[in-house]
Amino acid sequence: NTEENEQVLVKVGISYTSIEGARNNLHTEIPHWDFDKIKNDANDIWNKELSKITIDGATNDQKEIFTTALYHSLLAQYISQDIDGKYFGSDGKVHKAEGYDFYGSYSCWDTYRSQHPLLTLIAPEHVNNYVRSIQAKVENYGWLPAQHFLNVYGEAMVGDHLIPIIVDAYKKGYRDYDVNLLYNAMRIKALELPKDPIPHEMGRSGLEYYKKVGYAPIDKVTEAVPNTLELAYDDWCIAQLAKELGKNDDYELFMKRAFNYKNVWDPKTEFMRPKKVNGDFLEELNGRDQEIVKDGEHSYYKYFDPLLIGRRPNRHYTESNAWQYIWSVQHDVQGLINLFGSNEKFINKLDTFFEMSPIVSSPKYVGVVGTIGQYVQGNQPSHHVAYMYNYAGQPWKTQNRARQVTEEMYRSGPGGLCGNEDMGSLSSWFILSSMGIYSVTPGSTAYAIGSPMFGEITLTLDKGKVFKIIAKNNSKENRYIQSAKFNGVDFNQTWISHEEIAKGGEIVFQMGSEPNKEWGVNSVPPSMTKK
Repeated sequence: NTEENEQVLVKVGISYTSIEGARNNLHTEIPHWDFDKIKNDANDIWNKELSKITIDGATNDQKEIFTTALYHSLLAQYISQDIDGKYFGSDGKVHKAEGYDFYGSYSCWDTYRSQHPLLTLIAPEHVNNYVRSIQAKVENYGWLPAQHFLNVYGEAMVGDHLIPIIVDAYKKGYRDYDVNLLYNAMRIKALELPKDPIPHEMGRSGLEYYKKVGYAPIDKVTEAVPNTLELAYDDWCIAQLAKELGKNDDYELFMKRAFNYKNVWDPKTEFMRPKKVNGDFLEELNGRDQEIVKDGEHSYYKYFDPLLIGRRPNRHYTESNAWQYIWSVQHDVQGLINLFGSNEKFINKLDTFFEMSPIVSSPKYVGVVGTIGQYVQGNQPSHHVAYMYNYAGQPWKTQNRARQVTEEMYRSGPGGLCGNEDMGSLSSWFILSSMGIYSVTPGSTAYAIGSPMFGEITLTLDKGKVFKIIAKNNSKENRYIQSAKFNGVDFNQTWISHEEIAKGGEIVFQMGSEPNKEWGVNSVPPSMTKK
C-alpha cells in the first residue's frame, strides 16, 4: 500500500501439480518465513557444494570463472516434484516419486557429453536419481524419451542420448534402478517404431532406412548424416550394456550397427557425406547456386557443401557442417583414423580443422560462436575434438588445443560463455578440461587427458575419498606435459579410468613450455576398433 508507505510481504509457492501442492510446498519448506535464514542456509548449502572441487595456483579471475562454471554445472539439474514427491507425468497424470528425487528436464544431446560424466564425479549422490527418473518416465509413458524439458516430450534433437547417460552411470557403478526395464526400452526403441498411443514422431528418425540400408538417406530424413553417426554411437552404448547383462546376441547385433558410421564416409572428399537412399552421395556444389529439393513434406539442400550448416528442415547436419561432424565417431576413433588411412592423414585433417577460416556458407547459423578455425566451442558437436589427437599419437596437440579453448573461450562477467549453456554443458566442459580430463566416449569409463589448467585441483569424492591433480611448473606457457606419476608410479598414457579416480589418490604432472613428443604416444585411449 504505497499511500500508507507500507511494505506488503507476498508468499509465493510453486507446484507443477496443483494449487494445493503449491500451498503445501510453501508451508512445508518455509514454515518460518525468515528471509535472512533462507539466505544464510542457501549460502551454507552452496559453499558445501562448491567445495567439492578446490583449486590452487589460479588467479582471482580464474577462480571466479571456475567457481561460476561449477555453480552452473550443479544448478542445471533440478527436481520437478512437490515436497510430497508428486510430479506431473508425461502421460498427463500425477505420479509420486517414492524414495528418490524426480528430474523432469534432460537436455541430453548437450549434457550427455560433459555434464553427466562430471556429475558422476562431483555429485554421486544424485546419479541414481537421474536414472531412476528416466525409469519413471518409461513406466509412465510406455516409451523411452529423447531430449525433453519439464517432462513434456516434443520434437527432440537428433540421436537417442538418454542411452549414454544410463549406460555411463551403469558402467561407473551407479545401479540403484531397474536396469532390465531400461535396457528393454532401449532395445525396443532401437528396433521398432512406437505403436499407438505413442506418437510416431517419438521413435528414432529414419529408423526404417537405418535398419534396411545402414544409414539415414538425405532424400528421406532431415539431418541425415548426424542421424546415422549419433545412432551408431547410441547403438554402441546399447551393446556395452548388453554385454554387461550377458545378452550376447544383442551385443553382436548392436556392435555391428555401431559401424554404420562407415556407410556415410566418402573417401574422395574425406567427409561424412549425405547419401541418397539409392546409395549415391549427394552431388558436390562445385560453384553452383545452392537449391532446395522438395519431395512431399520432406525437403533438403540439393548439393553437398562441407561449409554449409543452413536451416531446418533442409539441413544435412545438426547445427553444424561437414567439417564439424566428421569427428562424431566418439566410440571408434581408431576406426575413423583407419578410414583416413593413417595417423598422419587424420592429424592433417584435424590441424586444418583448427587452422582454417571460421567462415561458413550462408545462410549463417547463429550457433557458430566461439570458433577456432571450424572448431565451435559454443555448440556441442565439437566438444570432444581437441582430445582426438591423443588417439593418433600426438597428445601434445591435444594439450595445446584443450588449454587454448579453456583460456580463450571462458571469461568472468557478462558474456563470459561463448555460446548457449544448454543446462550446464558448456560449464561442465570447462570444469573437466581445466582438470585436464575429458569424457570423449560416455558409456566408457575412460577420460582422455588434456592439460590441467591450475597448479592443484582437489576433488572430494564419494565416501570421503580425495583425488588430487597436481601440475608442477604450470603456467600459461607451460601447458605441455613432460612426465607424470600416478600414486607415485610413472604414468605414461593419455587416459585415466573412472575407477582409478574414484578410488582416490594423486596424479602429478610435470609441465613445460615445449612438447614432450615421447610422453603418452604409445598408450592411447580405448576405442571400439583396436589399433
